[in-house]
Amino acid sequence: MFVIHYLAALAATATWSQLLYVRERTGADTSPVLFLCGVGACYGLVRARVASMQAARVSWEWLWATADVLLVTGIVHWSGGLRSEAALLYFWAVATSAVAREWQRTLYAGLLSAVLYLVVASAPAGYPRADHVAILATREFIIVISTSIAVCFAVTERRTVEELARLRERAAIDQYRSGLSREIHDGVQQLLVRATTQLELASRRAQTDPVGAARAAVEERHTLRRAGDELRYLARRLRSRDLEAEDLARALRARVGEFADRTGIDARLQAGISGASLGAPVEHAAFRFVQEALANAERHSGAQHVTVELILCDGELRCSVVDDGCGFDPQEVAPRQEAGEAIGLLSMSERAAALGGSMQLETSPGSGARLTLTVPVSEAYAMGERGR
Repeated sequence: MFVIHYLAALAATATWSQLLYVRERTGADTSPVLFLCGVGACYGLVRARVASMQAARVSWEWLWATADVLLVTGIVHWSGGLRSEAALLYFWAVATSAVAREWQRTLYAGLLSAVLYLVVASAPAGYPRADHVAILATREFIIVISTSIAVCFAVTERRTVEELARLRERAAIDQYRSGLSREIHDGVQQLLVRATTQLELASRRAQTDPVGAARAAVEERHTLRRAGDELRYLARRLRSRDLEAEDLARALRARVGEFADRTGIDARLQAGISGASLGAPVEHAAFRFVQEALANAERHSGAQHVTVELILCDGELRCSVVDDGCGFDPQEVAPRQEAGEAIGLLSMSERAAALGGSMQLETSPGSGARLTLTVPVSEAYAMGERGR
């Protein structure tokens, strides 16, 4: 794109030099201007080539600014000096440096333009002395003022870009920390809480049923081993170990079956999706959502039946966890979330929002609960599913 703009500007300059009033001004000899335009075209191609190779970029930019100003000065000199409108091309070098947010190079290009224009326009070239000085002083003033404005623009833009970069970095760090917090809460913490609960129960049974208590304690080694595996995978990629080798439906079926065997709750999965991949972010969010919802049902609901539903409809994945437990008042949970104590529901909501989706909670005391995660799925996958 740079080469196209540069060559277009040179072509316009060459065409302008052939106009009658310009030819009269230069004594009908415009060959130097055409020669300089040809040199400029070659220079532009070389500049684009060097830039594409990314060779010594910072040092080269100063050379390009100098070459731009020298090229414009030659065109001004051979097209009439003070009377040449080509002096407007000086703003090319100043503007390109300012757009690059390099205020030092902008200042350099402006000052060099002012000095060289003073040299090539010093000859009266047919003007009365007083008019010559007045016109030259006015144009020098315009170059200086324009350079000052361009420098201010470059400084302001550079500060803005640096501030935006800092804000993006801070936002990325906050997002990473939030994601890490959700992963620890929904993964490792759930396993550790389960192991702790079972070990406490085994400790209470130790007096009355030592054999059963010992067996229950030994069985929790599998839970602790899974917690260790989760930590290792978490450190590597922030992705659940269960989804490494299986698709979402199979991973959830295994998790729901394990939940039912362990808790005695009648838990079932109704999956309206095939074994194709929904994409790692969507699958991971849905898996963690179900994991957290099942953990809540086990700890708080007292439910006898839990149903997990997976539905792909209109380009969205809808994942619901329904239980027939005691339910609760969502307003009573809000203060605990603000205090940082109950972050399960908040974690679910954040996962949905991070993917452009949403989470809905339907519950009331004594009527069970329904948690629904809705996240968009790529249109290509949605079309593939409809075609099956």
